[in-house]
Amino acid sequence: MSGSIPSVLYHFTCIDSVEGVRREGITRGFIPLLGASGTMQLRPGWAWLTEDPDPARQTWIRTRAEGAACDRSEFRFAVDPAKCVRLTRWLDHPVRAQARTSWLRDFELYPDVVARWWLARCPVPAEALRLETGT
Repeated sequence: MSGSIPSVLYHFTCIDSVEGVRREGITRGFIPLLGASGTMQLRPGWAWLTEDPDPARQTWIRTRAEGAACDRSEFRFAVDPAKCVRLTRWLDHPVRAQARTSWLRDFELYPDVVARWWLARCPVPAEALRLETGT
C-alpha cells in the first residue's frame, strides 16, 4: 500500500441508511469488477471510505437534485481505520487493475478526489464509526 493509513477516514451516507449504519456498522457496499463477459459488474462486500471530510468534494455522490433517491452527502461518519479489515487505497486495490481503461477514465474523473479513496472489507463494525454530521 502506498502511503500511510490516515488516523481517521470518512463514510458518507443518506437518510435511508444512517440509522442502520449507526446500529450495525457498514454492512453493504460494492466495488466494480470486470466480469467474465467483459462488462463491469458490482461485487458486494466492500465499504467506500475517504480521507476527505468535506461533503462538497465528494464528486461521486449523486444528490436528489441529480435524480438519486436520497442525498448521500447528508450524513458523515468518522471511521477508525484500526478497526477496519483489509483496508486498501482504491488506487492500490487489485480489482482496479482489472478494470477497463475506458471505465476507469469515466469513474476516476477527478484524480485529486480518487487519490483519497479507500476500501475496507465489510462489515465495518458500528464501534468503528462516529456520526459527525446530520441529525
